[in-house]
Amino acid sequence: MFLRIYNHINQNIDIILSYIKCILFWGRCKHRYIGRHVFVDTKATVLDGVHILNNSKISGKVTLYSNVYIHENVQIRAFGNAISVGENTTLNRNSCVLTNVTIGANCSIASNVVIVGSNHNYADRLRLIKQQGMSSKGIVIDDDVWIGANVTILDGVHIGKGSVIAAGAVVNKNVDSYAVVGGVPAKVIKER
Repeated sequence: MFLRIYNHINQNIDIILSYIKCILFWGRCKHRYIGRHVFVDTKATVLDGVHILNNSKISGKVTLYSNVYIHENVQIRAFGNAISVGENTTLNRNSCVLTNVTIGANCSIASNVVIVGSNHNYADRLRLIKQQGMSSKGIVIDDDVWIGANVTILDGVHIGKGSVIAAGAVVNKNVDSYAVVGGVPAKVIKER
């Protein structure tokens, strides 16, 4: 009984703190939820209905459209480029989205997914890789895509509308619309 009361009080405190954070970040709180230990950069645009749960970090020029749901411990960092996440898209816990990435609407992204829209340059053997800078082609994920757990998507990839990426896949090439792909590297398994 005591534990139930304690959890109920904690939940109400979280809701009140979320309202306060929303007012501090955006001057109003219209159907947004910000959890504990969440960082949202002042360069980020967060539209109505967005939920950002505990320990997540949104930094750089990031746009989260309406009703985006970000679970615990998600990192979205633009690093001087731009990232956008379309409406009604969900990013599950421990996922990481870096650099030049566009994610469409109504996408489901499972836990531990890594989406990196850049690469280290490494052609010059006489210099450290860290000294050679970065390049970025960007990643585009169209609407209604399901990305399974532990998937890695590499720079320069375009994932077509309605496709499915099987758990554990490494996507290093474009994926056609409505394709189901899996494996390392990812290959077409079937069509939807």
